[in-house]
Amino acid sequence: MLVAITVNVLLILLMVVLWLWIRVMGKYGKLKSEYEKVRHNKRVIARGKKQARLAARQAEEILDEARGKAKEIVGELQAMTEREQQAIVGEVKETTQEQLTKLGEDLRQKLTVEVEKEVKAYKDQRIAAVDQEIYKAVEQASEAVIGKRLSLADHEELVTKAIEESL
Repeated sequence: MLVAITVNVLLILLMVVLWLWIRVMGKYGKLKSEYEKVRHNKRVIARGKKQARLAARQAEEILDEARGKAKEIVGELQAMTEREQQAIVGEVKETTQEQLTKLGEDLRQKLTVEVEKEVKAYKDQRIAAVDQEIYKAVEQASEAVIGKRLSLADHEELVTKAIEESL
C-alpha cells in the first residue's frame, strides 16, 4: 500500500514537473523568437548605419571633387579675357534659362495632370451627391403626387410606361 502511494505521489510529481517543463519550454520558445527578432533588427540597423556612413563618405568625396572642379574653373575663368568670360556667362544663362523653362513646363504638366485628377474626383463626388438629391426629390414628389413612395426602379418603369403610352 505504501509503495502504491509512493508511486502515485511520484507520478503526480512527475506530471507536475512535466507540466512545468512544457510551460518553461513554451516561454523559452517565445523568448527565443523575440531574441531572434531583436538580433535581426540590430543587424538591419547596423547595415543601415554602415550604408549611411558609406553614403556620407561618398557625398563628401563628391563635394570635395566638386570643390576642386569649382576652384579649377574659377582659376580658368580668371585667366580668360573679359570677352571670353562674357560669352561663357551668356551661354550659361541661356542654358540655365532653357533648363528652367523645361523644368517649369514639366512641372506645369505634372501639376495639370494632378489638378485634373482632383477636379474629376471632385466633380464625380458632386455629381453623385446631386444624383442622391434627385433620387430623394423624385421619391418625395412621387409620394406627394401618387400618395406612395416609389423606388427609383419603379419610377423609371412608370415613366417609361407613360412615354410608351403617349407614343
